[in-house]
Amino acid sequence: MENKPRIAIGWILPDDGDGKFRIVGRDWNICRGVSISGQYSNPPLDHSRVWREIRVGLGLDIYPYEYFPRFRVVADMVDQAFEVWGDEKILHNEEWQKLIINKYFLPEEGTKFFTDGLHYFSANPDSQLVWDAEAGEMKLIIESYDTMLKELKNGQSAAEEEA
Repeated sequence: MENKPRIAIGWILPDDGDGKFRIVGRDWNICRGVSISGQYSNPPLDHSRVWREIRVGLGLDIYPYEYFPRFRVVADMVDQAFEVWGDEKILHNEEWQKLIINKYFLPEEGTKFFTDGLHYFSANPDSQLVWDAEAGEMKLIIESYDTMLKELKNGQSAAEEEA
């Protein structure tokens, strides 16, 4: 692989309990991406599909794709820059940001990290894995995420009552 910037779908995983981390996922040449609004080159696959492809080979088949911090690398073709959209934990961890920049040959000055707060989330101390017998797989229950959604709905209800 050439040392040219790449678009990607990935996760940050602990690396064998030594306190270090590694990236797993898939990456593509920018020209293989899906164009969005004629400005962005987005990875051609989503997290759920990539996770299904890679998790068994990595021994991660019991984990849902939301379990580990995940991210997406998108190329901004107009501004000649890169955006990394991902878990909020990545925004607060410079080591992880460096891992992503180095793995995908991204320019430090031309790469920005973002989160949307609702789509990209991962397990935390309030989370648990439970067996879903109907689906035949493990499911992630993120209690703090559920609490956040309830609070958001309650906030909307209060705003509607005030209006």
